[in-house]
Amino acid sequence: MPRPKELPAGFELLPSQSLRARVRIKGHEKVDRTFPLRGSPTREALDEQFEAAEAWYNETVRRIQRGTYVSSREAETTTLAWPAS
Repeated sequence: MPRPKELPAGFELLPSQSLRARVRIKGHEKVDRTFPLRGSPTREALDEQFEAAEAWYNETVRRIQRGTYVSSREAETTTLAWPAS
């Protein structure tokens, strides 16, 4: 994984050691996702974290450009309640 100062545009290392990938394309809402660091911050763990974030970033850009991206933001933030019995 590149050092924090060398991260490509669209990637940000958070104080919690999580990596945020953010896709911003003119005319579309911004889309971001946070990739938490799993385990201790070894070079291998950081590389895996960056590879996962980069793969998500590239796939999201492709879907937006093709017009097949569907935002799951509302689904991720909606709480479902069961009817009272």
